[in-house]
Amino acid sequence: MSDRHVLVLGAGGHAKVVIATLQAAGRVVDGVLDDDAALCNSNILGVPVLGGTDCAGSFHHLEAIVAIGDNKTRRELAEKVKLDWTVAVHPSAVVHAGVTIGPGTVVFAGAVIQPGARIGAHSIINTAASVDHDCLVGDYVHIAPGAHLGGTVTVDDGVLVGIAAAALPNVRIGSWATLGGGALAISDVEPRIVAVGVPCRSLRRDRKLLRSSGIVPGRATARDAMPHATFIAPSDSRWREVLACTRHDVYHLPEYLTLCGRYENGEPVGFYAEDGESACLIPLLVKQFTGSIEMPSAWCDVVSPSGYPCPLYTEPPDANRVSMYLRAFHDVCDEIEACSIFVRLHPFLDAPAGSAPRTVYVHQGETASIDLTVSEDEMWRQTRHGHRSDIRRLEKLKFTIVMDDWTLYGDFVRMYQETMLRIGADPIYQFGEEYFQDLKRAIGTQLHLCCVKSPDGCLAGGALLTTVGDIMQYHLSGTDAKYHRLGPTKLMLHFVRTWGKRRGYSALHLGGGVSARKDSLLDFKTGFSPHRHVFKTLRMVVNERRYAAVTLRAARPLNLSGDLDATYFPTYHRFSAS
Repeated sequence: MSDRHVLVLGAGGHAKVVIATLQAAGRVVDGVLDDDAALCNSNILGVPVLGGTDCAGSFHHLEAIVAIGDNKTRRELAEKVKLDWTVAVHPSAVVHAGVTIGPGTVVFAGAVIQPGARIGAHSIINTAASVDHDCLVGDYVHIAPGAHLGGTVTVDDGVLVGIAAAALPNVRIGSWATLGGGALAISDVEPRIVAVGVPCRSLRRDRKLLRSSGIVPGRATARDAMPHATFIAPSDSRWREVLACTRHDVYHLPEYLTLCGRYENGEPVGFYAEDGESACLIPLLVKQFTGSIEMPSAWCDVVSPSGYPCPLYTEPPDANRVSMYLRAFHDVCDEIEACSIFVRLHPFLDAPAGSAPRTVYVHQGETASIDLTVSEDEMWRQTRHGHRSDIRRLEKLKFTIVMDDWTLYGDFVRMYQETMLRIGADPIYQFGEEYFQDLKRAIGTQLHLCCVKSPDGCLAGGALLTTVGDIMQYHLSGTDAKYHRLGPTKLMLHFVRTWGKRRGYSALHLGGGVSARKDSLLDFKTGFSPHRHVFKTLRMVVNERRYAAVTLRAARPLNLSGDLDATYFPTYHRFSAS
């Protein structure tokens, strides 16, 4: 390999691995170019970010490599910038001497490429991936960590083979297709589709790529045939298939839903529908009537678990398609004799509003978030003056932060429980110790514990946070009464946002006020960021006769339109205990 110095284009997480690979191979990386102006003059693994890609022409004396994980973006930049592209191969990778590798390609640690294989330009053979004998891998391909190609597999240009996915010998994966994480291709995969599952099947076509090729798939209209719809269990493979190709949050994980079912007295299910071009998934709990409302045993309500488990769509929908799914949702809920539906939507993961009979969207309130894509200096500038003063004071007093020290979990749980009692929190927030242990088992490494320790080593405050995809969620927090007035939570959130930014998350969602109200809790959260989001719920009366019977049985006046827009829906549950 050449001993010439190297220029890296791109400064994201993928760039770190490319730089580390180059350095391990004995190459000298002189600098990084990235179009995010906030990164200029920062450094990655000791390598300075010199400016934007528009100044690449000043570095013709260097070899270069595009360090961007997204195949399409990598292609656009490689075609735009004219440089002498190099190859990066980690010394721990096993590459047969007869293998040909195109310019701009990277082969990461632990990868294996067997005899007769050919790898195209600007492709990625990621950590511990394997390419068996006589495989043909095209340009702008990404073979993700732990993925495996059997012998004589052909991977056309632009393909993404997801984490731990595999293709059996002699299979062809068509151009710009995606083989989802953990999927198994036992036969050819058509171009420009997303294929998931074991064995894999087509879940959707990539509409954007099809349009760029001049092929425009049809759009759903109000007259389209109803999609195939049903309820599925959290263990159903279709659940993971949808998650594999959608942006989602912790509230969509089947493990989280199962946990909520246990503690919120509901049967965990997912509404699943597909129309041949896209699929929809909604995490739900089916709740039977208990307590003072005695109704036929099959009657139930269908509700979201705690949090923001909005519908997920594998293809960005228009209002007509959402309406089509809503009607299918109504029908399957009617089949199980549901009375009402209550779905909590996500402040980030928005979709067009649909329409269906006896269905409304209600503005519940606002939530706050911190944009982790801005610089750390900008996050500090966005922080309210009073918060900044308290953070500086806590730092001066030598309060410290400890991240993911689970020996403190028991102390945190006790502190949280004492906090909820002190502030008179609603019983729904007063979790027992068993819940916290089950939460940790369910969420695993996507659950994080952040603790604030006083100068004498006592636990002053703490919080549980979740990380799924690019989203961090501020889940539960507490403060020791002794340190409450010092505001240790402010120091904790200041630390956590920096921690999340450095790990590549794009947003820290802080949530809203108590019961989505505009209160002191929301005011506290908005002191960290100007970013606000609308929190909405979707409400539907499935069957008017059943709904009326339950309402009257609960001794409530029947006002269908008023109930749909009420603060609490369905109103009969609010008064059923009296």
